[in-house]
Amino acid sequence: MQVYTPQSYTRNENRVGKALKRWLVYLILLALVGLGIYWYLKFKGKEFDVRLIATKGTVEFRQNEQDSWKPAESLPLEIKSSTEVRTVNDSAAEIEMPNNGKIRLSSFARIVLTKNQGRVNWVQTDGNIHYQVLPNPDRKEYKVAISEGEIIASGTAFEIKIRPTAN
Repeated sequence: MQVYTPQSYTRNENRVGKALKRWLVYLILLALVGLGIYWYLKFKGKEFDVRLIATKGTVEFRQNEQDSWKPAESLPLEIKSSTEVRTVNDSAAEIEMPNNGKIRLSSFARIVLTKNQGRVNWVQTDGNIHYQVLPNPDRKEYKVAISEGEIIASGTAFEIKIRPTAN
């Protein structure tokens, strides 16, 4: 039988330091994963602060393509993702975007709000629409999708006119 004495027992002093470092790395990784989940959930359910604030004449909206058109009677009207707004006859509408940007629809114009990576995006399908946006150093250009592609504007005020094609 062999007996260990305090002088003959070799301690690994470094073992405690390695375990402490390992736990510290685990805590840092856990904190990073938690921040990632928080950021994802924060922006996932976030809706845009977009409102229809003024109308003249007949202005209609629908929440998605399957819904029927409803008149925009009570203002301001909150516009959510996939909402479509259109003007008919001699009508006009004004939409207020985040950061005080504005979109003005003239007669026979139609526009759809889309959600793309936390940004406000628009799809213009018909008519004349005037866009007025504020300068943003993070966003150098503004994109509007149309039926034939995409228009990229580098200014803060621009107008897109889509004329109906003859068959």
